[in-house]
Amino acid sequence: MIVKALHVAELSGSIQGVTARRMGQRLELRAKSTQRAKTGTRAVIARARFVLLQRRWRTLSAADQMTWRQYAEPGEGGAGYHLRLNTMRSLCGLSLLTAPQAINKATGMLPSFSILITLAADEFRFLLPGSSGANWFWMMSAGPPEGPGQRAPQHRAPVFMAAQQGFASVNIFTQWTSTFGTLQSGQRIRCKLLNVDVIHGRILGPIETLAVVP
Repeated sequence: MIVKALHVAELSGSIQGVTARRMGQRLELRAKSTQRAKTGTRAVIARARFVLLQRRWRTLSAADQMTWRQYAEPGEGGAGYHLRLNTMRSLCGLSLLTAPQAINKATGMLPSFSILITLAADEFRFLLPGSSGANWFWMMSAGPPEGPGQRAPQHRAPVFMAAQQGFASVNIFTQWTSTFGTLQSGQRIRCKLLNVDVIHGRILGPIETLAVVP
């Protein structure tokens, strides 16, 4: 399984079953072959990303670390802001930032969005409502299938599936089925949408909905 690359060249090695390999200016995270559940593999990848970004923080200059602290949310700290913003950027396929920029706090509400699931056409599609600006990406998450009258346990909450900038119709069928298995008629799937500012770390949302497989 190959997941989103971190665009940073100075990190390499193996962490908890995940091998980091330089690919030009990118860092590719590859999970080793294992019998671990697919959702467990995602957790391993997330943990590896967390550890790699913690290591990267320690390589930054004192001046850069001070800048992260200056613009962090109250109680977050510079290391926390560096981790949060660069995790967003990694998931969106963007290069990592060495230092943040000054921001104005985001205000407002997300517009509504719709999800279309067409089982026969191998579709699990997010219809995104439009762009909030040049620095903003949509982050789409979806959870495991739920039966009638049941809710997914907290540890099976929606997980990240894809990121997209601007207005688009995004099919996450491959990402979802590779994580949770085959779509079946009558299944209910909890979906979540965030709008994130990949320059400053601002977040609008989430909006959540329950989609039903026809």
